[in-house]
Amino acid sequence: MNKKSIFILALSLMTLTFFLTGCLPISIPANKVYVANMGDNTVSVIDVSASNTITIIPVGNKPIAIAVNQTTKKVYVANLLSNTVSVINAFTNSVIQTIPVGNGPDGICVNPTTNFLYVSNHSDDSVSVINLLNNTIVSTVTVGNYPYGIDVDKTTNMVYVANNYDNTVSVMMARRIALPPR
Repeated sequence: MNKKSIFILALSLMTLTFFLTGCLPISIPANKVYVANMGDNTVSVIDVSASNTITIIPVGNKPIAIAVNQTTKKVYVANLLSNTVSVINAFTNSVIQTIPVGNGPDGICVNPTTNFLYVSNHSDDSVSVINLLNNTIVSTVTVGNYPYGIDVDKTTNMVYVANNYDNTVSVMMARRIALPPR
């Protein structure tokens, strides 16, 4: 695969991720795209302006979804079969923490306004709510049958979860906490 096809693939995956989850796996200021590679349990970091792969980062088992926090420059990867979220530092492109979540995490979304991460867990019909100040689960919310897509409206702080098997949408009000001073 040449640089041009990697770039097109990255943009295609980014567009597909946007349509499936509403969360783009891109860090706009640094012109990086983070792509989950389920087949080899890695995340590719692609430089959009140079159309090449910067690095490949090992993560958990079957990475399936990615969310980027533009405020903290952290990348969050839902690992489907290891029931974890890998936290990547976007400056060093390395995993700095692994957070255990519910069973079958397959959707992920970050709200930099409230400093929370939301992870849909399809095997136990729940959403893990993670405080991004300390990367701990503060709540596990039961939602509909087989939650698959998740997104947050950063204006209203409402979280929307698409439940695949019962054709419903669960709606949650997001919490708000302050970032520590820089």
